[in-house]
Amino acid sequence: MSTDGDEHPENLDSPAYPSTDNIWYLSGNTCPYEAVQFNIWGLDGSVARLLGQDAALKLLRKAGYIHRDISPGNCLIYGSKGKLSDLEFCKPFSEPGSHDSFSGTTEFAAAEVIEQRLLFESIQDVPRSFHPHPLHDLEALNWLSWWFIYSRTMAESSSSLNKEVFQFWKSDLYDPLFNPGYDGHSIRLEILEAGVPSRTLRRILANLAKCGWTPKLDVIQPVLEFTRSLLIEHEAIYQQPQETNSDGIARWPLKVFREKPYDEYEKILSKAARSLKEVKLVSMWKFK
Repeated sequence: MSTDGDEHPENLDSPAYPSTDNIWYLSGNTCPYEAVQFNIWGLDGSVARLLGQDAALKLLRKAGYIHRDISPGNCLIYGSKGKLSDLEFCKPFSEPGSHDSFSGTTEFAAAEVIEQRLLFESIQDVPRSFHPHPLHDLEALNWLSWWFIYSRTMAESSSSLNKEVFQFWKSDLYDPLFNPGYDGHSIRLEILEAGVPSRTLRRILANLAKCGWTPKLDVIQPVLEFTRSLLIEHEAIYQQPQETNSDGIARWPLKVFREKPYDEYEKILSKAARSLKEVKLVSMWKFK
């Protein structure tokens, strides 16, 4: 997706959203590369598909690459599996300087990537430099899961939803976080820093309940709470020294980025997917 905001995420529920017939993808399968046909995210999408993207990011990290644009347009569905596309724009993590400027989709990008500076460190004796890294990709996938939850509700709640609820949902939930005309990354940073449990999360859950999620809030809550694990991982990375290469560019070595958060997220998504397997979801845009 482009970074200029022309492609609004709300359009991704529409069959008219542009797609292509063939694309290279990275999956969590034994043979990771293959040409396939795909369907873009739509009403047939589910939390289960996010598992494929989590596995793909874990493979990228092991290979020493960063994706830099985790967004609905690049996280695709093929059959029942999630696939990751746009690999031609991935960069070697160790490649000095060539990928330190912003690249991505602002509605889903990690807070530090938007700000282009470190955001989660306290006063320190040793200055550290900002640079894009694998955890930023995982954070973007986390915001993609939020977008999926925010954009849908339970079909069984449809009878209680109307234009008034839609307007509340759009103004209080969706727009502040995912409308490119809003300062969404500041909200994402607030959520990350708030911790769990927090007044911020309780307010979000209460608002989701007003929009039809009430019976299944206990299922999706751990997916939303993964933000706390991301913050803990950011703080753990900050405790590690950066290394300076021959060009004088400082960055954390790849070895400090652990597999633990990917595995934790996989467990959270797997549990949510099992619980939501028989739940029919509908787009909130249906009630516009």
